[in-house]
Amino acid sequence: MQPVQAQQQFDVLISTDSNLKYQQQLPNYNIGLIVLRGKTNTLPSLIELVPQILDLLETIQPGEVHYLFTAEMLEIEKRRGRLFKR
Repeated sequence: MQPVQAQQQFDVLISTDSNLKYQQQLPNYNIGLIVLRGKTNTLPSLIELVPQILDLLETIQPGEVHYLFTAEMLEIEKRRGRLFKR
């Protein structure tokens, strides 16, 4: 579902597509975006992010983009030389 369609029914779009932010002009939409980053996009890999998702759903604003990383993915990104906050 694209942001233009999602904004009609939802306040937040949750995706594993880390390029969505760059493919769409999110500030032009009335929806927030949460991008989940795990080693894989399977539920067992991403389930640890549920508490963070629930917390973020309380405060995210339209046009905001937040990336949530699993502990395993943070380690992978650290080895690649990219530093992200959890």
